[in-house]
Formats: sequence, structure tokens, C-alpha cells
Amino acid sequence: MSNATLGQVRAGALAVLALGLGSMGCYAFGAPLGNQVEGVAPDHEPDAGPGCGPEAGCGGAIAPAPACLPACEQAECGDDGCGGQCGPCSAGSVCNPSRRCQCEPSCEQRACGDDGCGGTCGSCAGGQVCIDGRCACAAICAGKVCGDDGCGGTCGSCASGQVCIDGRCACAAICAGKVCGDDGCGGDCGACPSGQLCMDGGARCACVAQCDDRACGDDGCGGTCGVCGDGEQCSQAGRCECTSSCGGRECGRSACGTSCGRCNGNRVCIEGQCVRERGRY
Repeated sequence: MSNATLGQVRAGALAVLALGLGSMGCYAFGAPLGNQVEGVAPDHEPDAGPGCGPEAGCGGAIAPAPACLPACEQAECGDDGCGGQCGPCSAGSVCNPSRRCQCEPSCEQRACGDDGCGGTCGSCAGGQVCIDGRCACAAICAGKVCGDDGCGGTCGSCASGQVCIDGRCACAAICAGKVCGDDGCGGDCGACPSGQLCMDGGARCACVAQCDDRACGDDGCGGTCGVCGDGEQCSQAGRCECTSSCGGRECGRSACGTSCGRCNGNRVCIEGQCVRERGRY
């Protein structure tokens, strides 16, 4: 058989095969009938079988690809693989790489304290506390009602007439210009030496004359309690007592009432002297 005859036979067989496939539907072995079949001229299209048309992908048209199925199984958020999203996260949450919504820490302009997600934005150094997200000096006022708090402030103030002593308010002693006497708080501003008393509202200590039941003699402060009259002398008890001296008298009584002597015989006592009585020998 000649080559020309063999080519005609092959072309006829392919045409018959193409017509048979067209009667079976729009596709054959996964290839649309519109595709070129080997041995058939490019401008020749086999007849479409029953029920085949452009809307079914026959007659040279290609059928549309199947719709994309979103991949959101076990996902709360993020890309669904089809150009969309699996879902939004609530306010305060973000989508993590595992496509799960998680709390977003809120630490903007905060150096310490709660981050809103059960964690922390940072910690403060020793001696500091976190206040509104900022580290600040920790005031030391435990057991104190007044005085310095260690941070340039105060733990409190005392009422008028009181002063702060070791964190406690106490009565303010008033001793300015005083060396003795009451300090206004149940105490004293000082004590005077023995034999002296506090004078002039505490301004000075002064000796107090000890002249109780004494009419004369030393008053204990360098002075005297009094002076005795003529013929008297001051006893140790501070009493003026008459002296026993007769002062040249030989008879009669002294100024103290004691006897200075008696005259004998014809003598009589005149002004403390024994003289002869006139008219008698």
C-alpha cells in the first residue's frame, strides 16, 4: 500500500473516533473536544454531542474552575486561603501566626504594672513602687504620723503646740528664755541649786532668805533676818536675847533683869553703884 493511501486511511479513522467521542459528551479523557486532535486540521472542529454547548464547555470553550473552599478549620482569624478572612478578633486582641485570637498587651507609655493580659509591663527598682504605670519613690510612713516620708514629702503634720519627734507628735516644751520652772508639757526647763528657788517665771534661780521664825542673824543668802537692840545679842536660833553683862554696874539689875550685885551695910544702890546713905555713918 502506498504512503498516500496509508495517510488517507489514518485520517479517516481519526475523524470517525472524534465523532464517536463527541456523541459521548463534552470531555474525553480529560481533554475538551475543542483542543486540537492529531491528524485533524486546526480549523476543523468535531461536532458536539447531544447536550453539549458553549455553556457546557464544548465547541472550543473551557469550563470555569471549581469555587475555592476557605480553609478555616480550627482557625479564629487570619487568611482563609481564598483571599478572605476566617474572622475578626475582638477589641484588645490580635491574630497570632496560628490564626488564633490572643490578648494584646497594653504597655504604651507604661514602665511597670499590669499589661492587661495577666502579665506585666516591667518592674521597679528597690525603694520604688509602681503608680499608674510609672515607677516612683516609695514613701516610708509605716508607724509614723508626721515627719519626712523619705521622698521629699511628709507623713503628716502635728497640731498647734506640738512638734514631731521620731514620727510622733508630742507637746512642744516652752523653755525659751527660761532656766527653771514648768515647760508647759508636764516637765521643767531646769532645776535650781539647793537653797535657791525659781524666780521671775523661770528666768532665774535666786537664793531665798531663810528667816521663818527668825528675828536676827544670817538669812542664808548673805544677808540678815534682823538686828538686835542695845544690850541684846542674836542667838543661834535667831532670837534677840539680853546679854548678862552689867556694863560696870555693881548693883541693881542689868538690862536683861539679871542681878549685878547687892550693896552691904549702910550702902545703897543708886544707878548701879553702891553709895553711903546720907545721914548714916
